[in-house]
Amino acid sequence: MVGFIMGLAIGLLAGYDLQNVLQLAVKTAAVMLLMPRVIKPIMDGLNPIAKQARARLQSKFGGDDYLIGLDPALLLGQTNVVSASLMFIPLTIFIAVLLPGNAILPFGDLATIGFFVAMGVAVHSGNLFRTIISGSIIMQERFGLRRKPSHS
Repeated sequence: MVGFIMGLAIGLLAGYDLQNVLQLAVKTAAVMLLMPRVIKPIMDGLNPIAKQARARLQSKFGGDDYLIGLDPALLLGQTNVVSASLMFIPLTIFIAVLLPGNAILPFGDLATIGFFVAMGVAVHSGNLFRTIISGSIIMQERFGLRRKPSHS
């Protein structure tokens, strides 16, 4: 339902006709439903590898506690990450349009928003409101959407 409503909102804001708005809503809902299910096998395959690498390091180099870092792509399958990523696409464009003196327009990097948002969702334990607040700051810094310093 969240994906359907978000698709409706984005379609209406884009000025689509009713048929295209409904198609976008269904497609957005489908992405939010299917993406976690598609990425889950990848996550399931990488976690045992990380656990085995950790166990091997501990046995080879003593009982020290080793942490294995994994790519944020593992988080892309979580529903909160998909929701936040889809919310950040129009939000980032909105910030780019509103901020005077922005350095670049973020159209080329919109596909990578999920990677930045994934870490925010993890840090904020899935809290979407906090993720939006911190993610807005991340997007401003990532895409250079801050004011250029004045040379006076």
